[in-house]
Amino acid sequence: MSAPVEGVGASAVAAPGVNVYGGLLWREWLAHGGLVIGALAVWLVCGWVLELFFHPGFIIAFGVIYAFLAGPAFGGGEAGEGSEEFAFSLPPTRGERYIGRMLLGGGTVLAFTVLGVLTIALDLPQHLWGILVNSGFTEPFARCEPRFIYALAIAVPFAVFASSFALAATAASRGMVAASWFLGGLGAGAVTGLGFLGEYLLWGEVNGYISTTALVALAPLALLGGYLAYQRKEGVSRPAPIGGRSLWWVWLIVVVGIVFVLMLLGVLVARRIAEAPRMQEPAQTATEEPAALPERSPSPPAAVPKAAPPRPAPQPEAPEHAPAPKGGQ
Repeated sequence: MSAPVEGVGASAVAAPGVNVYGGLLWREWLAHGGLVIGALAVWLVCGWVLELFFHPGFIIAFGVIYAFLAGPAFGGGEAGEGSEEFAFSLPPTRGERYIGRMLLGGGTVLAFTVLGVLTIALDLPQHLWGILVNSGFTEPFARCEPRFIYALAIAVPFAVFASSFALAATAASRGMVAASWFLGGLGAGAVTGLGFLGEYLLWGEVNGYISTTALVALAPLALLGGYLAYQRKEGVSRPAPIGGRSLWWVWLIVVVGIVFVLMLLGVLVARRIAEAPRMQEPAQTATEEPAALPERSPSPPAAVPKAAPPRPAPQPEAPEHAPAPKGGQ
């Protein structure tokens, strides 16, 4: 009995021309295609048809919610079903299974967020509506400040997905799989908040230098750590419980609300800090005394032209031969 099983397993694993990742991606699509299609429908309707996603903050909220659902679904689907030990006995290796699920789940998160940011930044829905009608749908979106929120719209959801995916993939129980989305979102939110705090302490404003860089570094580190731990993981084979109602959706609503409020507060604080110098400039100009003008040396008075002296009146001329007096005769 053992020889045929070993022969079948060895031939399946060592076959050089087998497209392992194609089969794994197809398997994950059959298992979680409904989640991807549902998120795609919401993204198209809200982003392109109704134009509700007019600010990167909406992309952050949508991406985080999708990451909460996709991380545990793609990372811990087999562990949550109690069939992980059986899945490890199949020909694909653990590393191939991990990478295949990561490509499909992480690829959809990046696709939704990157295309969403480009849709807002380039006013793509307006150009599309402009072909058919000329109305309010064709007015461009207002540019948001600060600009680093466009980068956060991509970095935050992917960091949440990477953290929750790695935790769900390495979970040793179904309870840990169910809590992976909460722990992953909490870790990504803590990194973002600490990054904002460090930026304010160093530069006096929230500029995204530390927070965005930390989130970009968190995602690959979490995925790499999960990949290494997944190689040595013991498969979860406990069957799912029958009956009972799960309240995971209540916790999902609570965490989504907390994350949304925190991100909104971060945006408002960043905008307030950015507008503070502009509000102080008019006050300073009103209170400052006018600068004293430099003293000028007194200029000499202009020379008044002297009036010409009056000319003397002309005297009558005496006759040349005056008559002699008559008394001497």
